[in-house]
Amino acid sequence: LNTKTKTEVSKILKNINAALKEGGLLLLELFNYDTIEELGNRQPYWLSKLEGSFSPQPHLILKDYEWVHDGHFSVCRYHIVHADTQNVELYTERLQAYSYHEYTELFEKNGFSVVSKFNSLANERDTTGLNLFGLLLKKTA
Repeated sequence: LNTKTKTEVSKILKNINAALKEGGLLLLELFNYDTIEELGNRQPYWLSKLEGSFSPQPHLILKDYEWVHDGHFSVCRYHIVHADTQNVELYTERLQAYSYHEYTELFEKNGFSVVSKFNSLANERDTTGLNLFGLLLKKTA
C-alpha cells in the first residue's frame, strides 16, 4: 500500500472491504514511517550491471533520493544509461509514509480494525533492512 497515494489506498481498501464477508481478515505487510523517511534521505549512488531488471544488456544505474517532508513520502529515481545506445530511461518509485496511528485511522475509516501486529511476516527476523511489519485486519463494516 505504501506505493500508492492516500486516495488510491482508500479506493483499494474499500474494494477489499466490499469483497470480504463480515468478519473477514486481511493480512498486510507495511513499511514503518522512519524507514520511508530514511530511504528518502539516502545519498545518491551508481552501479553498473551486465544484465538485470532494467535491461538484459549492460547498463549503468544512477539512483537519487528525495524526502518530501510536507507530503510525508520518499521518491527514488532510477536513471538507466544503456551501454550500447547511451539512451537514458527514468523510472520513479514513490513511497508514502504513515505513522502507526495514521495506519489505524486509515483502516478504521475504510471499515477495518487491527486484530494483531507482527514485527515481520517472515518466520525469522526481517533481513531486508526495511523494517517491515505485519498487520492482521478484520472487516468491521
